[in-house]
Amino acid sequence: MTIATVTAAPDVLEPAVLGARVKALREASDLSLRDLAGRSGVSAPMLSQVERGETSPTLTV
Repeated sequence: MTIATVTAAPDVLEPAVLGARVKALREASDLSLRDLAGRSGVSAPMLSQVERGETSPTLTV
């Protein structure tokens, strides 16, 4: 993601908005939380918290 993308879409940074987007994309791909967890390496409970807007994912570089 570039700085321009983040600047152009600040609402995406809100946990509830990000969570809804993750859930919509997961469901559109016909994946369960467990399926996505296996593919992403992120635990199903953490993904559930992200989808509910309770936490935001972090990226370690």
